[in-house]
Amino acid sequence: MIERVIIFGAQTYFGICLCERLLEEGIEVKVVLFDREISETRALVEDRLLYIGRNALLEINDSYYRESEEDREADLVIYCGEEEHQDEFELLQDSINTANLLNSRFLYINSHHVHNGYQELVAILNEHSMLILPTIYGASLSSSNRINKALIQYLKNEKQEIVIEDHVLSIIDAVEATYNLLENLERKFYTFSMKKGLNPENSLPIRFVEDKENLKKKIKGICTIEVESSVSIEEGLLKQISYLKKNED
Repeated sequence: MIERVIIFGAQTYFGICLCERLLEEGIEVKVVLFDREISETRALVEDRLLYIGRNALLEINDSYYRESEEDREADLVIYCGEEEHQDEFELLQDSINTANLLNSRFLYINSHHVHNGYQELVAILNEHSMLILPTIYGASLSSSNRINKALIQYLKNEKQEIVIEDHVLSIIDAVEATYNLLENLERKFYTFSMKKGLNPENSLPIRFVEDKENLKKKIKGICTIEVESSVSIEEGLLKQISYLKKNED
């Protein structure tokens, strides 16, 4: 049973959402917040931190990790990466060193858009676990999110259809699937795949395109976990459109 988790990179939107989910289960969480250049996402995360900041189970380290006696009891160290972070590999290695020092399991989480050099990642994480997320969508994600970009182009009539990659998952389902994975985490590499299908009465012009990032070819033995979505793609995107319109006003 997981009782204490350390999350490096909790300034990412996925990282803070995962933190919230762990706290809901009564799990102690220490978060390490790195500097962000994307001010929009920083504001979103800061709002969430204000909401959970008084939780007695939460400990916050700003900018760098500070070890405490309680960390010796950590069951898991997680590193949540982010797109285009200039110090990604250095920060990843620091978090791995922390996990090794604490004799804890380690999980690296990031988007499948981030890295071209998967072999370098595989070498670094040889004795640990990695979760490569599909494209995430959901209200409150920043306008730089790939799905939001596609929706904004559609709303501005710059595109006549909403182009969606094969591998997409709502933020709620991605966080829940990740939480369910943690208890039975093994030293292997994972990704999620959503059971999808469009409603014939769908009112949105959605077009799926083939995902060019074939992870099975790039990462030998990667385990694909099929996730039953709690909302249809149409429903999720309509909520996202409503959110974007609201924040335009």
